[in-house]
Amino acid sequence: MRVLIISILFAIPLAQARLIPYHPNPIQSVSVNFESGDSVTFHLRDNRVSRLDFHVRGAVYSTPLPGCLPLKNVQFETAYFFLGEEDRRNEGTFTVTFRMGTEADRQFGELPMVQINFVKKQFIRPQITHWIAANSSYSSLLCTGAEPTE
Repeated sequence: MRVLIISILFAIPLAQARLIPYHPNPIQSVSVNFESGDSVTFHLRDNRVSRLDFHVRGAVYSTPLPGCLPLKNVQFETAYFFLGEEDRRNEGTFTVTFRMGTEADRQFGELPMVQINFVKKQFIRPQITHWIAANSSYSSLLCTGAEPTE
């Protein structure tokens, strides 16, 4: 009986534990896929969006956001994708909008809305829209300085 128990103990492999360092912000990117087959990926750093990557009609467009207001508390489920007309003259023309903020940022029932535009493959200054009345809003530039480039 003792021989059997000893042989069973040697037959069981030892479990290995792999320790993973604690990271306070484990989510590093969030991708939103649209019905059109296009997508946007929000790359996060320190709970803020640091870059956006767009996959549109097989092409990739990347948007770093230096000099922009911090994009934090993005409501990813509110993202919408608008594609320009299917015409070679408008290739690379699209818009993505999304809401951001917390409940404290709501004005007249609406969160601020961010609008990111590409026109003919060129990144155009993004805007943020705030509501000032039930049917009235104003938009301002999200980024300061020179015209952003790809």
